Amino acid sequence: MFAAFLVLVLFFSGCIESAGGGGDNPITVEIQTLRADKPVYHSAEVMNISVVVYSSTSLENVNVTLTGVNNRINELKVVNLTPGENSMLFTHQLPSCNTCGGIKPNNYDIYAIVEYDNVTVKKYITINIQQ
Repeated sequence: MFAAFLVLVLFFSGCIESAGGGGDNPITVEIQTLRADKPVYHSAEVMNISVVVYSSTSLENVNVTLTGVNNRINELKVVNLTPGENSMLFTHQLPSCNTCGGIKPNNYDIYAIVEYDNVTVKKYITINIQQ
């Protein structure tokens, strides 16, 4: 029971440890920060999302995906991580907030997903889009 609780805590905190690092030195990958440049946006406005990923070791070909707003945002970056904090910036023009643009004024989740060697770490934030 405790083990299941610990796995849930690690999953929701954005931190997963993988034994891929070998025995006594597991690889730790964590999304430390996922932040939008502001909480409320307007129709077709440019949004900047910063992602800070911590890695315990150097990792190559790590997939970092940003997705959300009813799948209107879906960007993949393949990056090499160095030990410590690694910062990335995603910039997107939001869709129009009207019937033709396909989204309504509302709250929308933005997800950052980090994938490496069968380990997936997710974190999300909520933004508000108005007309």
